[in-house]
Amino acid sequence: MEDENEHLVAILKNLAAVGNGERKTMKIGRTRQSLQQLETWTSPEVQNHDREVHKFVIIPLGSFEQHGPHAPLGTDTFIGWEICQRLASKLNGVTVPPVWFSVSEEHMDFAGTITIKPETFCDYVSDIIFSLARGGFTKILVLNGHGTNETYFPQIYAKVKEGYKGELNLLLLSYWTALPIKEREYLCSLQWGLHANAFETSVILAIFPSLVRKVKNCSHFPDVSGLDVKDLDAIHFRSLLKNSNGVWGDPSKATLRKGQTLLASIEETLSSYVSGAFQLSGTVVTSETPD
Repeated sequence: MEDENEHLVAILKNLAAVGNGERKTMKIGRTRQSLQQLETWTSPEVQNHDREVHKFVIIPLGSFEQHGPHAPLGTDTFIGWEICQRLASKLNGVTVPPVWFSVSEEHMDFAGTITIKPETFCDYVSDIIFSLARGGFTKILVLNGHGTNETYFPQIYAKVKEGYKGELNLLLLSYWTALPIKEREYLCSLQWGLHANAFETSVILAIFPSLVRKVKNCSHFPDVSGLDVKDLDAIHFRSLLKNSNGVWGDPSKATLRKGQTLLASIEETLSSYVSGAFQLSGTVVTSETPD
């Protein structure tokens, strides 16, 4: 009981420091909680926040979908959320809770997957952006962790341009955008796989190792004869993964050390990219893959 009381006192002290702009990190169970999470603030603290202390806000986009027999349904969200917290800590940003549900129709043959309509997704994300902008945040990063979500970036941009005329720098970005070519291919390529592969499994091992199940022989590569890397956008996941275990790749090649290295690389490259992007002026900052 004494340990629990000390833990509670530490949490309350950390929460009390939010209004002073102090950057502290606390641990609750296995989840890293930080004073750079907007849900720990009060309304007056948001209204009076110092833009020089908390320079931008991050909206994590994820998914709730199957990732084979070995990785959790929340894989995309867990990875994106971890990266968002690292960026917020490194660049003096603040995060909001992630958008867990998105468009995952291609995985609906697998139990546990939750999908929502594209128009619902676009409206929902746009409304979050509008709310934060009206609350005084003029620099907003939407950081995506689920490939299909990229398809709807143009619609979200259009809604924001049409619906909000105030000061706003908006960046929609997938966390892999700034990765070097070699690491990007490890994440998503015909050679290494495109889903629940060694990349995603390694990163989840680095974040929540206990959530990765030990499953033998879960490697799976669908027949993609005649396809090339340039054809990836046209690949229909649902047809290629049907009657499989939901994996596209070889998760047995994943290691915790690889995951730690990948997270560090993502943090470094994204930090540089986002820092530069938010120095741009204009109503909307476009999201383009850097050379």
